[in-house]
Amino acid sequence: MRLNTAPVSPPNLHLADFSLVEKCLGHDGEALALLQASYRAPVCAFLKKAGASDAEARETVDMLWGDLVSPAATGRIRLGRYDGSCALLTWLNTVALNALLTRKRTDGRRERRFPSRDAGDFAEPSSEDGDSEAPLIDLIREAVEFAFQDIPAEDFVLLQLEYCDQLEREDLARMFGCSKSTVSRRLESARLSVSEGTMVQVRERDPWLELRWEDFLELCQTATPSCFGIEP
Repeated sequence: MRLNTAPVSPPNLHLADFSLVEKCLGHDGEALALLQASYRAPVCAFLKKAGASDAEARETVDMLWGDLVSPAATGRIRLGRYDGSCALLTWLNTVALNALLTRKRTDGRRERRFPSRDAGDFAEPSSEDGDSEAPLIDLIREAVEFAFQDIPAEDFVLLQLEYCDQLEREDLARMFGCSKSTVSRRLESARLSVSEGTMVQVRERDPWLELRWEDFLELCQTATPSCFGIEP
């Protein structure tokens, strides 16, 4: 009996990735070997590019690989959360980076709790400073919120009207009483401010993390609670 299987009909065109995951969840030995041979090294490389040391990357991927097809305490299988809505490598990168963030933040708190352990200054962990279940989700949300709060309100409205409401720039120019080229310049400036502000916040929260804006956008596509086996 297979636990926590992915949806039967993936909602996109990543059918080869979805099929491989289905076989892995069915404990197909060849598929499991192919998964490891195809993705272990690229995920390690992604973590190192994001700022992890070689040892941190290898240890994180080792831990992740052990969790992918084994039921957690909740009975869920992590790999069963992959639904084909993005490339499998992007999904694995996201889950691995979340695991690395969790580890680094946990290690950082442990160092603050036990600053003089050899001298007997020992403090028990407090239940009030437990980890977020998915720190990558928190990081993305807070970084984006910070960036949008830092742009003029009118530019925020322009971005919302174009991307959320799908208004054409000619319509926006009429609404705001300016030329289409002015709208284009303001939208480009707002996008640049959002991208720069977002990455500033990412670096402030995790100074070791080295992400490009393009990497951040990919993570945004997959960093949902279901990626990590968490109920929304």
